[in-house]
Amino acid sequence: RCVVLPSGYLIFFKVSGSNPLLMVFQMVFQLFFYFSCKIQVITDLISVLTEDEALGKTGRLKPKTLEIEADCKNGSTKWLEINASLFRDPETNISRIIGVTRDISEKKGLKKEKEKMVIQLQQAQKMEAIGTLAGGIAHDFNNILSAIIGYTELVLDEIKKDTLQYKNLQEILVAGNRAKNLVQQILMFSRQADQEQIPFQVKLVVKEVLKMLRASIPSTIEIDQSVKSNALVMGDSTQVHQVIMNLCTNAAHAMAENGGVLTVSLSDAELDSEFCSNHPGLSPGQYIILTVTDTGHGMSPDVLKQIFDPFFTTKEKGTGTGMGLSVVHGIVNSHQGKIFAYSEAGEGTSFRVFLPIVTRRFTPENKIEKPIPTGTERILFIDDERVIVNMGKQMLGSLGYDVVPRTNGVEALDLFKAQIDLFDLVITDMTMPHLTGDALARELFKIRSDIPIIVCSGFSARMDEKEALATGIQAFITKPILKRDLAETVRAVLDKRKRTGGGD
Repeated sequence: RCVVLPSGYLIFFKVSGSNPLLMVFQMVFQLFFYFSCKIQVITDLISVLTEDEALGKTGRLKPKTLEIEADCKNGSTKWLEINASLFRDPETNISRIIGVTRDISEKKGLKKEKEKMVIQLQQAQKMEAIGTLAGGIAHDFNNILSAIIGYTELVLDEIKKDTLQYKNLQEILVAGNRAKNLVQQILMFSRQADQEQIPFQVKLVVKEVLKMLRASIPSTIEIDQSVKSNALVMGDSTQVHQVIMNLCTNAAHAMAENGGVLTVSLSDAELDSEFCSNHPGLSPGQYIILTVTDTGHGMSPDVLKQIFDPFFTTKEKGTGTGMGLSVVHGIVNSHQGKIFAYSEAGEGTSFRVFLPIVTRRFTPENKIEKPIPTGTERILFIDDERVIVNMGKQMLGSLGYDVVPRTNGVEALDLFKAQIDLFDLVITDMTMPHLTGDALARELFKIRSDIPIIVCSGFSARMDEKEALATGIQAFITKPILKRDLAETVRAVLDKRKRTGGGD
């Protein structure tokens, strides 16, 4: 017998028959929930309900609750919760069963969604943690790089280009700029730095990467490419180059031992709301889809869910940092895109990168490198790092400027108060003891509202470029300081002051 309640519960009981449990479960599945269920599934359930019961025990046995997933006749699946009590007769045979079953598919779905949200929150917290770490080291590291790059540029200006010393110094400069880009990538990963946003063809970047890759990977790895998209995306082509190179290099590593096929495809797609609902983070619209697939050893589910975690790596100690895919994840997100990974152990791995397409037209700019600008104005240069102050004095001095250096914001403020018309420009570090760069700027504006100020920063959580410009600061330079960047910024600020009537 069974009674169906309006709430969706089913109360069932059985008092006779050669196998009452089997008959009851068949009734529950087939009559109420319309499930097709194999006899083996039902007998397994009977075994669970009767396990751990002492032989010979009579009367009502301890009730048990089970959650099972079963297939519907229409192809879908449902979750059922069954709570049943068994009764044995004096001969210990099952004589009756009384129980309740209900459809808990919605409840299970909500639980699964909650677990998914918890995982996403944990992932976000991990990203925030590495972001905090990245911001903490960026300031000091960029100061060090400022000295390495800056002094190298100064010495290069004094050495003939056809000498061995010049070539060696160029290598130092190249290494310094690589380190500079590395810091920027870490900040990008943690979403604490902005990149230059311009439209570009991903197709050209893919072809460049594959050309470089063919010369560096084993001949046992075949490259199969299908690059069909001519669309533009908005972003930094150098960073997207890094994304593609990282994914392809990882794929090659996975096939290094036995060879295989590296498949790279680029196509356009119009994503609808149904697709986006199954791919969190995407919104309906036009996208470029970059797919990188290998036929390597694949990944287990446990490894797959950690691949974008900071410092997670499956490579041997000393051969990987665990930052590659974390940085890839950060770069893709900073381009308003999403990346998804698919893999099974022994079946290879596939990454799909979605980047929104730029639909409006752009006219490319032709950039021609001009001579480094010079000047003769007097500049107050402040940084708490003496090595940076000395470098700045030499660098600007070599361009013709009269530089007055200070390593303390308070001392610089006192000097400015004593001679308010002495300086044409102030350049200050942001993060300094006693008086920070933004606080110094506010005090200087109180004394002389028209004084142009440039802020230099390795990294500061206090103020970014947008916030700095909103306070009246004329320009914001990110360390490490490059000679051309500094020269062009200084000249632009001083010339603007002259045009607006702030100088002679």
